[in-house]
Amino acid sequence: MGRFNMVVAMGEELIEPQIIAQTLGVSIETVYNYTSKARSEGRDIPRCKTRNRRLVVKRITISEELMGQLRDFGARRGLTESEVATRILEAAVFDKIVGAILDDGVRDD
Repeated sequence: MGRFNMVVAMGEELIEPQIIAQTLGVSIETVYNYTSKARSEGRDIPRCKTRNRRLVVKRITISEELMGQLRDFGARRGLTESEVATRILEAAVFDKIVGAILDDGVRDD
């Protein structure tokens, strides 16, 4: 996925422009330019508001095999590896199945 599409995808997820720039290693001006271009092409990128802010995890180390699986799942759904990982993590936490996944005997009342 190209940088333009990555900026647009993160913008659609309400990630703040400063965080997008930092995450992708581009200037804030590039983020604004790409976002503006995408809006002019009809993409629905909401104006970011602080109260809807999403935090970005700076780094998670995973194996190449796992990254490949995330890439495959994403390709079938039109998502990036990061979007797939985020959805999986959100589902595990919101559905309260983290304890079952970790299976470490710790109670999560």
